[in-house]
Amino acid sequence: AYEDRVIGNEFLWKTKILHLGLHVIIDGMTLINLNALVPQWGVKYPNGPRQAPVLRMSEETAVAIRHVLKLTMRIPIPNAAILGARAGCHHGYTLIQAMTMSISPTIVGVMLAVESKRWLTCVGLSNVVFMVCTALQNPSAYGYDEDLRRMFFSTEENSSGKLLRIGAPAVFAAPFIVNVIVRNEFVSNYASAYLRLNRRILLGSNRTTKDAGVSLSRLQRSVVVAVGIASIANVNAVLSSMTKAGVSVETVAAAVTQFLLPCYLTTRHLSFARKRGQGGFLRAAVYARATLTMSFAALSAVFLDICKYTAGHTSDLDAWRAWLPRWLFVVACSHAAVPAPDAARAFAGGLADAASARVVFLYLA
Repeated sequence: AYEDRVIGNEFLWKTKILHLGLHVIIDGMTLINLNALVPQWGVKYPNGPRQAPVLRMSEETAVAIRHVLKLTMRIPIPNAAILGARAGCHHGYTLIQAMTMSISPTIVGVMLAVESKRWLTCVGLSNVVFMVCTALQNPSAYGYDEDLRRMFFSTEENSSGKLLRIGAPAVFAAPFIVNVIVRNEFVSNYASAYLRLNRRILLGSNRTTKDAGVSLSRLQRSVVVAVGIASIANVNAVLSSMTKAGVSVETVAAAVTQFLLPCYLTTRHLSFARKRGQGGFLRAAVYARATLTMSFAALSAVFLDICKYTAGHTSDLDAWRAWLPRWLFVVACSHAAVPAPDAARAFAGGLADAASARVVFLYLA
C-alpha cells in the first residue's frame, strides 16, 4: 500500500506534532529574543540594574536566526523526516515552489528588522544554501513511486540545473530588493501615515482617556459587525450544502455560539481597558484582537465540523474551504481596526493567526 511505502512514523504523520512543535519553539524563541513574549526575558542590564535595559541580541540577529531555522526545516529530506515519512520518500520542489519557500520568509524578515548589509547578505546566502540543497536532493525525490518520478521530471522546470541557474541568483538578490522597496521614503511615509490614522481612529483626535472610551465602544461595535457577517456566511454555506433534515439542535447551538462567545470574550477583555487610560487601552486592544480571532477560529471550526458530522454523507460541505475565507475576513477586519503599537507585537499577532489557521487545518482537513 501507498502508506506502507511512505509512512515511517504513523503518529508524526497523522498529528504533525513535531512539525508544529518546532515552529512553535522557533517562533517562541524569536519572540523571547525580541522581548515580546514575556517582559524582561529578552533584555539584560550591562550597566547595572538601575540603568536602561538592552536586548540580549539585536532584532536583526533574532529575525535572521529564525529565517535560517525555518529554511532548514523546509529542505526536502529534513522536512519529510519531520512529517514522519520514511527515508527516501521526500517530495521534490519545482522552481516556483522553492523560490516561494525562500522569498516569503525573506519579505517578513526584511520588513520586521533585517536592513544592514551584513544581515541582508546572511539572509541571501541562507536562501542560496536552501536552493542548492533542494537542487541536490531533487534527483532522489519520489523514490517510492516511479510514476510520480516520471511525471515530476517530465518538465525542464523541475530540473536541478534550473534551480541553480535561475533560483539561486534570484533568492540571493531578493532581500536586497525587498529592503530597497520597504525602506523607500514613499513607502515609509505611507506606512507612518497609516499607523497614525489607526491610532487616531482608536484614541480620537486628542488621545485622552475620554476618547479612549469612545474608541472602545467603536471597536466593540466593529467586532460585533465583523463576527456577525462571518457567522452568517458560515450558516449560509452550511444551509446550501445540506438538507433541512440535517439541521439539529447541536447545529443551531453551535451557530449561535460562534457569534456570541467571541463577541462576549472580546468585549469583556476590552472593558477592563476603560479604567487604564490610553496606554492600557492600546495594550488591551492588541490582546483583544488575538482573543477575537482565535476564539472565532475555534468556534466556527467546531460549528462547521458539527454540521458536517450531522449531515453525514448527504452533505458535500468542504469544512476547511468554507472556514478559511470567513476567518480571514475577521482577521483582516481585526488588523485594520487594531494596529499593533510596534513591529514585535505585529509579528506576534501574525504568528498567533498563523498558528490558529494551522491548528484548524489539522482539525478540519
